[in-house]
Amino acid sequence: MTGRPVGDYYLLKTSKARVYHSSSGRAVPPNAFCSEAAAFCTDSPIVFPASVDNGGAETGPDYDCLSSQPNPTWYYMEIVTPGSMTIDMTNSNVVDIDFAIWGPFAPGTTNDAACAQISGGALLPANCSFSGGAAEQANITAVESGEIWMLLITNYSNDPTDISFTKSAGSATANCQIINDPSIPTVGEWGMIIMGLLTLIAGTIIMRKQPVASARV
Repeated sequence: MTGRPVGDYYLLKTSKARVYHSSSGRAVPPNAFCSEAAAFCTDSPIVFPASVDNGGAETGPDYDCLSSQPNPTWYYMEIVTPGSMTIDMTNSNVVDIDFAIWGPFAPGTTNDAACAQISGGALLPANCSFSGGAAEQANITAVESGEIWMLLITNYSNDPTDISFTKSAGSATANCQIINDPSIPTVGEWGMIIMGLLTLIAGTIIMRKQPVASARV
């Protein structure tokens, strides 16, 4: 910011985007890790590009029927309306995908807390499939309001494809208000913005306190 007049102020906008890299050097989606799971709800289908050449899922969890977990993508949901729910998963290139879903976690459970329970290895998925097919279906029953559920979808084929999943049956619904607008800073990001502004202000004050040599006549 050199060359700007002293006293100018700037709004610092942070980005939520996080980039990870696998051993292959390819970018890994942020929700390739349990603690970075993205929120989903039941209003509309979720479609995302499947990871390719991005290795296996993190060690620790008991993946039960998933004897391998290549190219993982994690999502979570918070139940609003109790009941049962069926989630259908398909993909554009009709290749092999698999899934596991864990829950229920108590209302208010954070991603980190849920993932800590999963990573402990003592919690089996409520439902999983390692079928070899291009379409999968997760079924959860007797879910209650406020419960948290964690969904893992893997691209076993390792081929490029767009994976789609959506609720297809059941009376249970998920909370769509937990899906943040990426253009709106989070609480943590606002903290970074404020700290940045305070740093700029402090620097300006220090500059203004420097003695100014006066010209003698």
